[in-house]
Amino acid sequence: RRHHFVVHGMGQYSWLYSDEETKCIILAANYLSLGQYELARASLHRLRSENSERLQQILEAILKEVPADWISSESVPSPAHLTWLISLEMKESGMTSKLNKNVVSDIEFEMLLFIAIKELSEKENETELALPQEIRDYKANASTWEDRTSLSSS
Repeated sequence: RRHHFVVHGMGQYSWLYSDEETKCIILAANYLSLGQYELARASLHRLRSENSERLQQILEAILKEVPADWISSESVPSPAHLTWLISLEMKESGMTSKLNKNVVSDIEFEMLLFIAIKELSEKENETELALPQEIRDYKANASTWEDRTSLSSS
């Protein structure tokens, strides 16, 4: 004999409808940590309808730092790809306050760096581990140089 969860006026399985916000957050976090972005995106869209401020907090936190337990996948192969997808979600949701030119530039740079290293490793079967940091240092120095030259010309 089956037992159903019945709450007056809600029908069976009413527990599925309680506290949607928490469930959306848990689902999105689980999907993101497994690299299943499209499934996470559906949960994020549902969360937007429940609590857009909470959604913005979550997206900004991921944009700031990809969680350590995140697992890459074929569709989201690097933390840079995840932050890029999150930035697109923020743009679509009208949450662009944290997406200044430097943030977008850094995301694009990290994606290009990942692609370059992946292609290099496929050709050479070895990638020097120091290479990504050297390239990041070069970019940081170039950005600092641009800032200094723009200040001196103003």
